[in-house]
Amino acid sequence: LLIAVNPLKPLPMPSEAGFQAAKSLAGTPPHQYAIAEAAYRALLLPPTARQNQSVVVSGESGAGKTESAKILMRYITWRVAFAAGQISSNGRRRSLGASEAAEALNTRIVQSSPVLESLGNAKTVRNHNSSRFGKYTKISFDASAAPTLKLVGASVDTYLLEKSRIVRQADGERNYHIFYEMLAGATDAERARWKLPALNGCSYLSAAGCVAVPQLDDAAGFRDFVSALDSFDVPKAEQDMLFSCLSGLLHLGDVGFSAIASPVKGGGAAVVPDKPAGLDTAAGLLGLEYSALIEALTTRSVTTSVGGAVESVTVRLSAQKAVYTRDALAKAVYASLFDWTVGFVNARLGCLASTASTDCFIGILDIFGFESFATNGFEQLLINFANEKLQATFNQHVFAAEQELYAAEGISCRSVSWPDNSGTIALLALKERGKPPGVLHLLDEVGRLPNQTDDDFAKRVLATHAGSDCLPRTDPRRAASAFCVRHYAGDVTYTAAGFIDRNNDTVSSDLRALCACSRTPLLAAAFARPDGPCTPAASREPSIASVLSADGRAPPLTHQPSSLRSDPSTPRPPSRSASSASAASKTFTSVGLTFLRQMNGMVADLNSTRCNFVRCIKPNERMVPGEFDPQYTVTQLRHTGMLQCCELLKHGYPTRIAYAEVRERYTPHLPASVTQLALNDREFAHAVLYGFEVERELYQVGLTRLFFRAGGVASLDEIRQCDMAVRGPMITARVKRWLALRRFRKALAYTVASRRLRLLLRSVRALATWRKTLSALRIYARGLRRLYRKVSAGRHATTIQAYARMAPRRRHFMRECAAVFEAREAKQRALRLSVAAVGAQAVYRGAVARVALQRSLAAAEIAKARRALALLLQTTYRAARAREEAARLRRAMLEVLIPQATILQRWWRVVRADKVVRKLRSVVDRVYGEHNALIAELLAIRATCTSGDAREPSCPPPGPSSRRFEMWVTLEVGPAEGDPNFEPPFNGSQVFSARSAVLRRAGGFLCDYFSDEANVEAKTEGGHYRVVRSWKHFEVILDYIRDGACSLPKGYTPATYDNRPATTEEHELLEFVREVGFYRLAPLAHDATARLLSCRYAGSPIMLQLLRTRGLL
Repeated sequence: LLIAVNPLKPLPMPSEAGFQAAKSLAGTPPHQYAIAEAAYRALLLPPTARQNQSVVVSGESGAGKTESAKILMRYITWRVAFAAGQISSNGRRRSLGASEAAEALNTRIVQSSPVLESLGNAKTVRNHNSSRFGKYTKISFDASAAPTLKLVGASVDTYLLEKSRIVRQADGERNYHIFYEMLAGATDAERARWKLPALNGCSYLSAAGCVAVPQLDDAAGFRDFVSALDSFDVPKAEQDMLFSCLSGLLHLGDVGFSAIASPVKGGGAAVVPDKPAGLDTAAGLLGLEYSALIEALTTRSVTTSVGGAVESVTVRLSAQKAVYTRDALAKAVYASLFDWTVGFVNARLGCLASTASTDCFIGILDIFGFESFATNGFEQLLINFANEKLQATFNQHVFAAEQELYAAEGISCRSVSWPDNSGTIALLALKERGKPPGVLHLLDEVGRLPNQTDDDFAKRVLATHAGSDCLPRTDPRRAASAFCVRHYAGDVTYTAAGFIDRNNDTVSSDLRALCACSRTPLLAAAFARPDGPCTPAASREPSIASVLSADGRAPPLTHQPSSLRSDPSTPRPPSRSASSASAASKTFTSVGLTFLRQMNGMVADLNSTRCNFVRCIKPNERMVPGEFDPQYTVTQLRHTGMLQCCELLKHGYPTRIAYAEVRERYTPHLPASVTQLALNDREFAHAVLYGFEVERELYQVGLTRLFFRAGGVASLDEIRQCDMAVRGPMITARVKRWLALRRFRKALAYTVASRRLRLLLRSVRALATWRKTLSALRIYARGLRRLYRKVSAGRHATTIQAYARMAPRRRHFMRECAAVFEAREAKQRALRLSVAAVGAQAVYRGAVARVALQRSLAAAEIAKARRALALLLQTTYRAARAREEAARLRRAMLEVLIPQATILQRWWRVVRADKVVRKLRSVVDRVYGEHNALIAELLAIRATCTSGDAREPSCPPPGPSSRRFEMWVTLEVGPAEGDPNFEPPFNGSQVFSARSAVLRRAGGFLCDYFSDEANVEAKTEGGHYRVVRSWKHFEVILDYIRDGACSLPKGYTPATYDNRPATTEEHELLEFVREVGFYRLAPLAHDATARLLSCRYAGSPIMLQLLRTRGLL
C-alpha cells in the first residue's frame, strides 16, 4: 500500500537500480518503484506460492493516477529488460540482436500511454489531464525461465469512454486532447491535407470557452502521439486516415440545420444544412457520399411488420432532431476510432500470444477518479459507482482479508472497524428477489417503458428507496428532478436530466450502414460487420487487411469496446413496431447494465490476484504546485479508509514471512552449530528470533508464517550485518537455551496433563461408586413403599362403609331440591310471559298514535306552504309596483340634480386646487429659504477664506531672540464646556500632534495662531494648545494640512449598539465646510462646497448650471 501525493510539477525520478538491488524492500523509500518491484518479486516465487499481481491506482480527479500508472509501467518494463540483460547496471542498453523484439515490445507498452492519453484524456474543472475512461493493462510473463521472467505481451481493457464530451463540454473544460494537439502541432502541409479548421471557429472545441491549458504543451503532445504511433508501426497512410476522420468530426460539428418549406404540396417542411460546404468537407474527410450523409442526418428509416409483410418507411426529421443525429454520428465515429486504436494497440502488444503462453501477469488499473461537480449526470454516477466497487475491493483485500488471515493463523490482534460501503453498492446495483432493485436496474426498466421521462425516473428512485440511509433527503426544490447518493467520499446530488437518453447507447442502423460503406478503409473497418451492407473486409485495400492481421494476431476490434456500444457483430435489431411493444426491448442497449457487468468482471479479476494499492492524494483543490492543504488532504485520507489502515498497521502485523523463507534467507549467515540442529522450519524461525533477542512485542508466530509489526522485520535483518565471529557463541548459547526451555516446557506440559488425567480418573471412579450406592438406596426405598401400602389398606374399608350409608339420604335430598327448583322456574316463566304481553300492546298502541300524528303534521305543513306561497305572490307584486315608482322618482330627481351636480363639482375642484397651491407655495418658500440660507452661508465661508488668504502673513521664521513654538506641538481640540450644540460622542476633546512649521504654512486660523509669539506659552495644564472647536472633522483637516489632500466625509450608518445617530452625506459635508471655513482653508473649502452642492442638487441639472454660473461649482 502506497500513498502518493501529486506534486503538480515534474520531479526527478530515483534510480531504478537502487530498488532492484535492495535485499529487502522494507528499507527502501516509499515510491511507485517499490510497489512494482514487490509485484515483480512476487511472481518469482515457486509455482505453488506464486499468485498473479494487480496494482490498483485510485484517487480523486487530479490526484495523479495517470502519472503513477505510467511510472509503474516504465519500471516493470525496465525491470524485465534488466533481468534479461538488455540493460546494464549503469542503465545503458546493450545491443543484442536476439532482444530487439523484446525491446520493441517494452517500448510499445510504455508508448501505449501517450496514444490512449491523447484520445481519452481531457481538461476538466478539477484536472487539466483527466482520464475520461478506465484502463486495465495486463503485462504477461513466461515464468518457465525462472529465476527470471520473460515478457511475452500485454493487453489493454478499457471502460466507459465519455462520448458526450465529443459534442458538449461544461464551462471551463476542453474536448479530448487529440483535437487541440492536431491543431497546434500539425505542419502546414498536414493542415492542408487534413483540412483542419481554425480553433476558435470549431463549435465542438471552443463552445466551453477554454481552448488552451498552461500546464499542457499541445504541440509536444502531438509529436509524442505521432512518435507512439510510429513505435507501433502504424503506416503513415493509416495515420492520415485517423487524423482526417478526426478533422471531419470538427467540420461536422460546425454544421447546423434549418427547416424550409417543401416544394411538394403537402410534403411538410424539409431540413437542409446551413453550411453545405462544411458538410461536404466533412463527408470527404470521412469518406462518405455527400447525398447519403445528408439523407442519414435528415431522415430516419422505420421498418414495420404487419401480417408477416415487412415494409420500410422513411421519416423526415426536424431541425432539432437532425442536430441530435449529427451529434450521435460524431460520438459513434469517435468511439469506433477509439476502439479501433485500442484494438490495434492490443494486436501490436501481442495480447493473444500472451494469453496462450502466459504463466503469470501484473495488472495495472488506472480508472477515473471520484467526481462531484455542481451538476452531476449519468457519467458521474457510473464513475462514482466504479470507485465504490474499487473501495469495496480495497476493504476486502486490506481489512477483511487481514482479519481472516489473523484468525486462520491464530494471531491475537485487536480488530479494526472500517467504513463499509456495501449499502451504497446495493443502492446502485442490487437485484435480488424480495428487495428493491438498484438505481441502474430502475433506469433500465424505465428506459424500456414507453413515454417515460427523466423526472419519472427520479421520482421512482426516491419512491423505491425511501428511507434508505444511503439515499439522503434531496433538496425539496430539486426533488422532482434529482436524487442524492451517499458515497464513501461524501454525498453527491445527481440531476436526472438526460439519464434515459444517455443510458440508451444503440446506434441507428442508418448511421452504422453509412459508416460501414465509407471510402476510408480505417473507418469502414471500425464499423465492419459480418452482415453489413457493403463488400466484405477482404475486398478492401490490402493495407488495412495487413495491418489488422499483422504478426498473425487478432483483429483490432476483438477487445471489449470501451464506449459501451452494442457489439457490432450482432444482427441489427428490428425497429419498434406499431402493433407490438416487445420489439422496443430488442433495440435498447443499456449502458448502465453493460458497465455493471464490466465492473463485476473487473472486480472478479482483481479478486483472483494479489492486489497492491497506490492511493493518490491531491495536495490542494486549486491544483497549485507547492501548496499543501492539510484539511483537504485529511478528508481524502479519511474517505479512502487510510486512517483505518494506519490503525491496522499500528495494532496489526503488516509484515509476514514464511518459515521456509526464513530458513532459506538466514541459514547462510548463521553458525554451523545452529543450522545443524534437527528443527523444522517453524521451530528454526522461533529459535532464531529468540537467539537474536528480538522483542516479543514485535512479532507473533503463526501456523505457517511469522508476523511482524511495522518495522519489526528490520531487527531480523541485522543477522546479515552482524559479525558471527563475535556474536556467534552468544547466539548459539541462546538457541540451545531456547531448546532447553522448550524441552522443559514440554515436560512440564506433559506432567500437568498427566496430573489432570489422574484427577479425572479419580473423579470417574468416584462417580461409578456413587452410582452403585444410589442403586442400593433405590432398592431399599421400594421395600419401604410396599410396607406402607400394606399398613394403610385397613383404613380404606371404613371409608367405603361410610359412603354406602350416605348414598340413599343423598338421593332423597337431591330429589327435594329438584322439585323446589322446578317450581321456581315455572313462576319466573309466567312472569316473563306477562311482561312480554304488556310490551307488545304498548308497541302497537304507539305505532297507531305515530301514524295519526304524522298525518296531522303533514296536513299542517300543506296549509303552511299554501300561506307562504300566497305571501310570496303578494310580496312580489308589491315589490314590482315599488320598483316602478322608485324608477319614476329617480328619473325626475336626475333631471333636476344633474345640472346642479356639475356646478357643485366645479366649485369643489376650485377649492381643492387653491388648497394645493397654498401648500405648494409654503413648501417652495421653505425650500427657497433654506437654499438662500445655504448659499449665503457658503458665500460667507468662501469670502472668509478668501479674505484670510489675502491678509495671510508671510510667516517669516522667528529671529534668534524671539520666542519660538516647539517643532512638534499638540492641539487639544474640543467645544467649550456646557456647549449644547455638541452632543455625544463629539462633546469631549481630542489631542492631535503636528509640526508647528506645517501649521504656519497652512494659512488661515492656524497660521495666525502659531505666528503670534504671544501664544507660545498659551498652553493648558496638560501642555496642549487649546482650540475651541469640534474635533469631529479636525483629523481630516489635519491630514489636508500635512499632505495637501484628504478624503471628504460621507454619510454615517450606525452599527449595532452604536449610540451615534445616522447622518447623511449632505449633513456631514455641511458641517465639514463650516469647520474648513473656521480654519480658512480656501482650496479645501472650494472642493467641499462643490461636493456639497453636487450632492444636494444631483437631481436638478438646471440648478447645478446656475450654481456654476455663480462660481460655486
